[in-house]
Amino acid sequence: MTTGTSPRPQSETRGGAVRLLAEIPIRALSILAMIVLARRLGVEGFGAFAVMVGVAALIAEFADLGLSQILVRSVVSGGRAASDLVAAKVRLTVATLGGGSLGLVLWSAGGGSGALVVALCTVHYVAFGWIEAVGTALRAHGRVWAEAGLLLLARATLMVLIGLTRFGSTPQLAAVAYALAVIPGLLVAARLGAPYLARQGEPVIAPILREALPLGLNGFLGRLTVRVEVFVLGALGMATGLGLFAAGLRIVESILTLPAAFAAGSLPALAREAAAGERRTGAAQRTMDLLAWGGLAAAVGLGLRAPEVLAILGASFVDAAPVLRIFAATLAICFLNTGLYYTLIATESARLTPRLTVVRVVIGFGIAVLLIPRFGAPGAAFGYLAAEVVLLWITTRVVTRHVAVSLPRPILRALVGVVPMAVALWFGPRPLIVAIPMAVAIHAVVTAIAFRRELHALKTGR
Repeated sequence: MTTGTSPRPQSETRGGAVRLLAEIPIRALSILAMIVLARRLGVEGFGAFAVMVGVAALIAEFADLGLSQILVRSVVSGGRAASDLVAAKVRLTVATLGGGSLGLVLWSAGGGSGALVVALCTVHYVAFGWIEAVGTALRAHGRVWAEAGLLLLARATLMVLIGLTRFGSTPQLAAVAYALAVIPGLLVAARLGAPYLARQGEPVIAPILREALPLGLNGFLGRLTVRVEVFVLGALGMATGLGLFAAGLRIVESILTLPAAFAAGSLPALAREAAAGERRTGAAQRTMDLLAWGGLAAAVGLGLRAPEVLAILGASFVDAAPVLRIFAATLAICFLNTGLYYTLIATESARLTPRLTVVRVVIGFGIAVLLIPRFGAPGAAFGYLAAEVVLLWITTRVVTRHVAVSLPRPILRALVGVVPMAVALWFGPRPLIVAIPMAVAIHAVVTAIAFRRELHALKTGR
């Protein structure tokens, strides 16, 4: 490895827990920005903005194509210089912005609306991809707190622009806020990333792109999977249903960044054990244990208090309660799928992930086309759930060929562990400002008892 510094080893418990802890305020800021936008734009405006943001996210995915995801493995294994990955990413960014600009000009000339919003949001996602790439390099070298601070800065800037100014009053102004919000993060990322990403020699691009392409394709398809139903609802002209579905989806997406953060923090430990050739790795099983525990708690909590959660977005969003309850059931499945996905990356089975995600997209699209015309937003949410269940079944079979991971026991353990919290939420006070801290405190006590060994490993760094 020629980045000039050596990565500091850390356990999957410590790396994942620190990354997860740092993600909480980051997610809180994103959720606050979403609340402000939803309340200002209304159900139909929020749905329309969700479609345009979805298109921008898909375009921006081409500026990375999986490079950030192989960065951790490259640093841990010493296989490639991080500067080579940066050189490849520069080329992809230029190509994406150029091609995206041409496409949006043609779209606008053909009468398509929202091109300016899509363009500005594309800038946001491309720039944020660079911020995340620098954060990934910092994490791979053990600087998880520096990564957290960098991401927190970017999210805080967006929240300030939307929440404390008039930028969130229309989709166009919200898109301007998205584009401006990444500037401070980019400046800090350039400063922090220089020691790790500085160019060293002539980069070798083609082999890197071939290695990253399966993950990049999977990333694009992954973005598409969570927006298939949004695009179908929009194409069918179901403006109200689109807004209600988008609200539930946005809440769930905000929560799903937590397992992604934990699994990403665990990736160095997973990669080290996989590189050692140990099929029966404790890191993979402990990661899945913790994700099953957290996923079920999130699902139960969100499902029991869905109407109160939606009321925060505005009275008109309360009608999305059935949609959000279906999404809540999906959460536990998505937590597990996230852990399995990162385990595949660690075992260098990334080439398999696009095939799995293609299955997810096809199933989601098929169910959406069948159910949405008849059931609207609830049908879209059910299709999302069914597709994730099928993906879990297939991915589990694939992962267990490489790593000995068991899911029934952690799921049963999580079912038992969530009972005290569920009882408290069902019979406890209704206001969320009281219910949420109470539920968190109760589940934290149960977690401390159930995971004594893991918490000891976190404390000792083993």
